[in-house]
Amino acid sequence: TSYTKQPDASEEAVTQLASGTAGENIHWVLMSDGKLTVTGSGNMNSDPGWTAYNSQITSVSIGEGITSVAGSAFYECINLTSVSLPSTLTTIGSSAFYKNLKLPYIQIPASVTSINKNAFYECTALTKISVDAANTKYASDDKGVLFNKDKTELLLCPRGFSGNYDIPN
Repeated sequence: TSYTKQPDASEEAVTQLASGTAGENIHWVLMSDGKLTVTGSGNMNSDPGWTAYNSQITSVSIGEGITSVAGSAFYECINLTSVSLPSTLTTIGSSAFYKNLKLPYIQIPASVTSINKNAFYECTALTKISVDAANTKYASDDKGVLFNKDKTELLLCPRGFSGNYDIPN
């Protein structure tokens, strides 16, 4: 007697949902499990091509060689829970992660020299921004608050932060 196990819903094969270009040398692939992978080099287009799928994106991996996250690139990716940024990234544009309602944390690489003040606007679950210690333009503290490098200017307290916060002198 032989038995063949039938796959259940949790074992369904992951397939490619969509793909396209997001710059002259930038390509992207969105899988059916919500994972968006962006590869290539250079600056991201202002309309990267995946916006029709924003509500389906759950994680983003931006590959080495990409130098910017375009303004509104991940606008209303309401199910996005994780983002991986490359060490080649220099710019995070205006409203790049606007209204990412489930994103709890972001790690800013040492290479980033420009973060638009509205980059994380309405990210209600964002509780911590962590900046690589080698970054020459930005810093964060142990509470996950974003500052300029010298910590003389508080740039962003994450929207999901709760509790009291004493602004340093």
